[in-house]
Amino acid sequence: MTFTFKEPSALTSVDILNRENGNGSVNSLRAVINFEGGDKQEFSFDAKQPVYTLTVDEAHKGKKATSVVITPLTSDGTAGTNPNEQNKANRMLTLREINFNYSNPGVAAESIELDEKNAKEIYVGDLSVVNATVLPQDERYPYFTVESSDPAVALVVDRIDAEGKQTWYVRGQKAGTATITVSAKANPEVKATYEVTVKEGVDTSQLTEAIARAEKHSRTPTPPSRMPSSPRRSRTPAR
Repeated sequence: MTFTFKEPSALTSVDILNRENGNGSVNSLRAVINFEGGDKQEFSFDAKQPVYTLTVDEAHKGKKATSVVITPLTSDGTAGTNPNEQNKANRMLTLREINFNYSNPGVAAESIELDEKNAKEIYVGDLSVVNATVLPQDERYPYFTVESSDPAVALVVDRIDAEGKQTWYVRGQKAGTATITVSAKANPEVKATYEVTVKEGVDTSQLTEAIARAEKHSRTPTPPSRMPSSPRRSRTPAR
C-alpha cells in the first residue's frame, strides 16, 4: 500500500492499527517513509502488534514526507472463495485504520475546554459522545485524543465519517468508575480530565422526563355544565 501526499508534509509518526481478531489480522510488515530529496526511513516488524507505529527519528525530524509505503508480509487471514486456490494462508488483509500524525510548527495548544454536556454517568452498553475544544481555537489543528484509565469499565472508541471528521465516544462496559483524559494533538502535554461512572441496569431518565411532560400537559376533564332551566309560563285557564 502506497500513500502519496498531495502536498509533502512533516510527520511525527504513522500509526497502523491492526484488527487483532479479524480475518486477515497482520502478523508482520515492512514500511518506508520517503522524504523530499530522496531520503527515506525504513521500519521492520517481525512480531504481531495491536498498533504498528512508525516514529520519525531525529535525523528526519521536521523533514517533509512525500509518501509512506506499507507492505504486510504475513497475516492470519484465509481466503476460501476461490475453490482453485491452493495456498489459502496470508490471502486476506484486515487493518482497522491508519493515522498520519503531522508536526505542526506554529500551532499552539494551551488548554482543553471540556463540554459541560459530556456524560458523567452512563449505563452498561451506552455510547456517550466526548466533546472538547482545544484553546486557543485554531482551525488549522483543532484535534484531540481521548483515553480511558480503565477500558474494562469505560472503553474509548472513535469514528471517522465520510468527510474525515473524527468523533470520540465512551462506551459503558461494566459497573465502575474511570477517568477520561482528553489531550491536545498538537501538544499532548495539554490535558483535561473528568470521571465517568458506569452503572448496571437501564437508563430510564428519558422515560421519566417524558412521563413528567405528559402529566404536566394533561388536564382533568371538566364535568359538563348544566343548562339553566327555562322559566315556566303560567297559562290563564280558558273560559
